[in-house]
Amino acid sequence: MKIGYAIDAFQSLDSDSASAGDDVVSGAQAAYDSDFDYVECPDHHISDDRHFFQHLPTASRLSATFDHVAVMCLLPLYDPVYLAERLGTLDCFVDQLDLWCAIGGHEPAFDAFDVSFENRAELFDEHLSVIESLTADDEPVFFDGEHVSLDGVLINPRPDLRVCIGGIAKPAVRRAGRRGDAWVVSVQETDDDLERKLEWFNDAGGGDVVLRRDALIRDDATTAAADVESLIQNGYRGWDDPAGRILSGDPATVADRLEQYESLGVDDVVISPVDDAGETVDRFRDVRKYLG
Repeated sequence: MKIGYAIDAFQSLDSDSASAGDDVVSGAQAAYDSDFDYVECPDHHISDDRHFFQHLPTASRLSATFDHVAVMCLLPLYDPVYLAERLGTLDCFVDQLDLWCAIGGHEPAFDAFDVSFENRAELFDEHLSVIESLTADDEPVFFDGEHVSLDGVLINPRPDLRVCIGGIAKPAVRRAGRRGDAWVVSVQETDDDLERKLEWFNDAGGGDVVLRRDALIRDDATTAAADVESLIQNGYRGWDDPAGRILSGDPATVADRLEQYESLGVDDVVISPVDDAGETVDRFRDVRKYLG
């Protein structure tokens, strides 16, 4: 099993942008030093209350630290040729590049990009088809779709991507099994959700399973439980019950939970630390000692 580190791309406006950028880089370096296998950079647009560090330039910067990088891309928003070319360049700097494909749900971003929010599902499918064609081989691509037309287009360098598709609803999960190399499981899913939806994914073709989890690791389980309870009481993500959503506990407990996920068929767990101080990242070194 591989363990990924999801960067905190949102940074407070109380910090100047350069200092906030330093925090993103130092956080990734701390994760590397704590034996995380790779780094993931999310995608978001239209951020008026916080800095948001965009995925591709951030991933390029962090490729100096990690040789395995994952980038989330809201596929309907991007020209697929433009995106494929940039992924091709990024792929030259790492040993493995994962493309996390998402449909997007933030309507103001679609308005700002002048992209139809209502048509985002068909845009997703078409843009993914174009990217797959452009990166498949060295033959010119001819494509005649509803939204994209290509007449003998060829790009270089061509990335070798692991295509990871997110999804919560049954059609989206089945799309991941049918079209992707991996399914990215939402941080919102409980453990029970995961077991049930794995059947949908595998029935549609299956592949790798990449599980996203918020995480909080402490020296002892009692402190971890108290800190999680405090988060919930303060309205964290609007969750009433964190069970099966937050990966928490002491290092031994967290390692045991990771091994349970692996037994279910999970290949990767990508962790988003919920503590600003970085204790979860530091404690992951101890988790590694328990993992086989």
